[in-house]
Amino acid sequence: MKSPFVRVVEVCVLSGITTSFAFWLPYLLGPQCYYKPENPVPLAGHYSEKWDFLVQYNCPTGSFSPVATLFFNTEGTVIKALVSGITFEDNVS
Repeated sequence: MKSPFVRVVEVCVLSGITTSFAFWLPYLLGPQCYYKPENPVPLAGHYSEKWDFLVQYNCPTGSFSPVATLFFNTEGTVIKALVSGITFEDNVS
């Protein structure tokens, strides 16, 4: 049986690994940047002012990273973005 101290250290180490993985994954996958739409279509019943959920991360100004957008948003926003069928063809990098 593990002591309480070992369990706390184990939880801290696993939390650190998980957090680091989630933060660095968009960077490690490479800069997959796309331009933000100038005239976006309605998104799941919302209009263009709701497109502020796109995350820039390590992309140039005016573009966003789709992987970072998936990792750094709430689950509700990510699900809406996935089921809306958004496609972006204008790849920056």
